[in-house]
Amino acid sequence: LDELRDYRYYAADMVHPSKTATDYIFTRFLDTFFTDVPADMLWTIRRIRKYLNHRSDNESKTPASKNEKIQDLLTRMESEYGIKIQI
Repeated sequence: LDELRDYRYYAADMVHPSKTATDYIFTRFLDTFFTDVPADMLWTIRRIRKYLNHRSDNESKTPASKNEKIQDLLTRMESEYGIKIQI
């Protein structure tokens, strides 16, 4: 907790965590609890979840590129780690 008292870990509103803080916390979490799983794989899963949870203002403009990015990440998971994920 002392490590996160630095102001760079807070967003402009000084209430919510910044991207730097969330990345730092996620990295520390990986290092602590997932020593047997490659960290790169977990970062890829995090990116897939981020794309799936993202809601655009105008969904009709971006679904093709969004779906392509998700498919690329899923293909990467299958080729690098042998994990096939179906959505």
